[in-house]
Amino acid sequence: MFFPTSSIPIRGSYAKKDLMTTTISSFVPRSQGFELDTRPESFGEFQCSSSLLGDGEELRRQMEENGYLFIRGFFLRDDVLAVRRTVMTRMVAAGLLEPGSDLMEGIVPKGSNLKFSPEFGMNNPELDALLFSGRIMEFYRLLFGEETMHFNFTWFRTIGPGFGTRPHCDVVYMGRGTRTRLYTAWVPIGDVPLNVGGLMLLEGSHRQSDRMEAYLNRDVDTYCTNGRHAEEIESGKKRWEWDGSLSANPFTLREKLGGRWLTT
Repeated sequence: MFFPTSSIPIRGSYAKKDLMTTTISSFVPRSQGFELDTRPESFGEFQCSSSLLGDGEELRRQMEENGYLFIRGFFLRDDVLAVRRTVMTRMVAAGLLEPGSDLMEGIVPKGSNLKFSPEFGMNNPELDALLFSGRIMEFYRLLFGEETMHFNFTWFRTIGPGFGTRPHCDVVYMGRGTRTRLYTAWVPIGDVPLNVGGLMLLEGSHRQSDRMEAYLNRDVDTYCTNGRHAEEIESGKKRWEWDGSLSANPFTLREKLGGRWLTT
């Protein structure tokens, strides 16, 4: 999934139904504890752009129109699963997975509060190779029509069962003052069926910048050096003064901004 950093995604929404019987039409999504409106005018499925690979002009047109590109099977499955194994091996070593469970299932113990885990994206050559070379860099060269740079930091997430991530725009985490020609690639390291929870994006939110101007101009790394949390932030004990979320309620956010929550 590729989208501008001013679009609104949510990571980790959870369904009530069993994987084997769940389809997009029977999906009962919840996010942040709220059951979402699944009427056709409020909820839908990503448009797949896999057939456009190789056509930079058409990819740019669809990105401009939809605010995202959803591409199935972009990476070789074996490459993705090899990266997954390295990550899961690290999680086992850290005692973060259910003892005795299948390593590749990534089952966390009950009561676990795993969310943002950047440490699993650090010093990980297999992950770096997947994200920063080969297919994905070629894709961005095609999309932009020129050479592309990437960040050295990976916003790696290990979302366990629960509320997932609040609605947000990625630009407040990585923009540092710019909103142009900056895109996010969301890469699931393994299969993400509906009942596990993946990614939702608010349709048309890339065209709502004027309504979110104050939010989009903020940055999570900003803090007062003489503020009450400055020492904790500078020591790394506290991550930031503000967590970057746009709303705690995806249901009312959609009602306010319009569009549909999209997933697959």
